[in-house]
Parts: sequence; C-alpha cells; structure tokens
Amino acid sequence: MSWSLATLAPHMATLVSDSEYDEFTTYLILFPLPKMILGLVGFTALGVSGWRRRTIPRGAAALLILAGVASLWWAYPPGALLGALAFAWIVKTVETGSREPNPAPAPRG
Repeated sequence: MSWSLATLAPHMATLVSDSEYDEFTTYLILFPLPKMILGLVGFTALGVSGWRRRTIPRGAAALLILAGVASLWWAYPPGALLGALAFAWIVKTVETGSREPNPAPAPRG
C-alpha cells in the first residue's frame, strides 16, 4: 500500500483527469480495510480466548487485544508491533515451560 501511494498514485496523476484521480485515490484509501477488519477480529479473538482459557499469559492476551484495536489504525506498524510482542511473549513462555522436567508418573495401584 505504501508503495502504491508513493509511486503509482503520482504516476496515475499524470495519466488521468482530476475527477478520475480523485476516484482512484478513494480506492487507495480502501486498501487497508481488509487488514483492519481481519486484524481486529483475529487479534481480539486470540486475546480473549487465550485470556478465558488461561492458555497464554494474561499480559500477552492483553497485548493481543490491544493489537486488535490498534489494527483499526490506517498504518500497519502499531497493530503488527503489538501482535509481534504478544507472540514473542507467548513463545518465550512456551520455551521456558517446555524445559521444565516432567514430573514422575504417579504409582498405580
């Protein structure tokens, strides 16, 4: 999207009339709409389900929910950065949890 705004939009301005260019830039504004909707639904659903099931740390779940809300912002970095931090937190938790020794099985009988 950034590439389109920086290169395609100025080139299109030289090829079309002003009214056509206005219509074209309106479509460019709609480019991030799928990212916004999917980010909101996906990150928020992961955060809420992880919070409720207690399968991920509460802080990481909160970051995922914030990433969902930040995905509504037009630019990419805020939602992606918060989501990446949440996933890094989850991975770090899983890594430390998997290194713990397994408890001895309970005796049968």
